[in-house]
Amino acid sequence: ENLLKTNVLDEKRILENAKSFLKEKFGAQNITVYTEDEEERYDPKLKAALSMPCKPAIYIE
Repeated sequence: ENLLKTNVLDEKRILENAKSFLKEKFGAQNITVYTEDEEERYDPKLKAALSMPCKPAIYIE
């Protein structure tokens, strides 16, 4: 069965676990992962509206 339909795929956890890789890949000092529905997220370019399951919106500053 499709992982998205069963809600087994925790995309936030996957991205949190990949922080060290992403820091190295993008040369970033800090990476913060938010879900689309988090009210306190930092999203000045409104990228969250573009995210889809398995296609996260990424904002690099």
